[in-house]
Amino acid sequence: MGKKSELVVPADRIRKCPICRNDIRYKSNQCWRQAERGNVVCRPCSDDKVRLKTQSKEWREEQSDRLEAAWVDPTSTFNTEEYRKTLGIAQVSRTDDRKPGAKLAWSNRSEESRISFISSAHTDVALEKRKASLREFWSSEAGHKRKKEQSAQSKERMKTDPEYKRICVDAMTNGRLQGKQVSSFEDRFAKFLLPLGWVGGEKIDGKFVDFVNHEQKLILECFGGWFHAHPQYDERIEKDYGGIHPTKRGRTPAQIREFDTKRNEDLQKNTGYTVHVVWDHEIKSLSDEQIIEFLKQRSIL
Repeated sequence: MGKKSELVVPADRIRKCPICRNDIRYKSNQCWRQAERGNVVCRPCSDDKVRLKTQSKEWREEQSDRLEAAWVDPTSTFNTEEYRKTLGIAQVSRTDDRKPGAKLAWSNRSEESRISFISSAHTDVALEKRKASLREFWSSEAGHKRKKEQSAQSKERMKTDPEYKRICVDAMTNGRLQGKQVSSFEDRFAKFLLPLGWVGGEKIDGKFVDFVNHEQKLILECFGGWFHAHPQYDERIEKDYGGIHPTKRGRTPAQIREFDTKRNEDLQKNTGYTVHVVWDHEIKSLSDEQIIEFLKQRSIL
C-alpha cells in the first residue's frame, strides 16, 4: 500500500469555513489537518446549527422525555447526593456566572442569527405566548404562593428601607393612575364572567368599571382592600402614613370611601345599572366553585 498523502498546512494555519467562508486560525498543524478532514465549520456557524436543532419541537420533546426519565430513575446521576449538592450551589451562583457566559454566546452568534433572534423575540406571536405563559403561572397555585412570598419580603424591606418604600409607593401610584394594573382578584372573576356576556374594563358614564353586563344592566366593581381603603387598614395607614393614604394623592381613608360611594351612586343614577361591589378579602380564600356560589348569592350570576 502506498503511503497516505499528508495534507499541506499553510504557514499561517488558516482555513475557510465551509459555510460562511470566514477565516479560521488554528494553533497547531494537527488541529488544522483534523479540521480539514472533518470539514469543520467556524464557531458561529456551529452554534447556529446546534441552535437550529435544539429549537425544533421534536428535539425538545425528546430531551424532555429523557430528563423526566432520568429524574425518576433511582440509579441516575441526577439522584445522587453529590449531584444535588452541586446543582444547589450552581443555582445560587448562576446569576453572577451567567452574565459573562451570555456575552460570550452572543458574541459567537453571526450577525444574521442575532437579527433573527431579536426579531423572533418581539413578534406579536412571541409576545402573546409570553403573556399567556405568565398569566397561567401567576393564576396557578405556585404563582399565588410566589406572590405571597414576594409581598412578605417587600413589606419587611419597606420597614427598614425608606428609599425602597418610596419607590414602591410611586410605582403603585403611577401604575394605577395609568391604568396598567389588573389585579389577580379581577383575573379570577374574569374567567367566570367574560364567557357569560360580561365585558371588562369598559368606560360607562365617563368612568371605567371593572366589569359590566349590558343585557342585565349590572356593574361589578372589584375593590382591593388596600387601594380602596377598607376600614381594616385604617390603623395601619394612621400608624405608617400619618392617616394619609400613600397612593391616593393625600386623601384620608374616610375620604376615599366617601368618594367611592358617591361614584357608585352616580353610576346607578345616571345609567340605571345596578352596581355591585366585592372586596378582595371576601373571596381571597375561596375556591373557584365557592366563588361561583358567592356570585350567585349576590345576584351577580
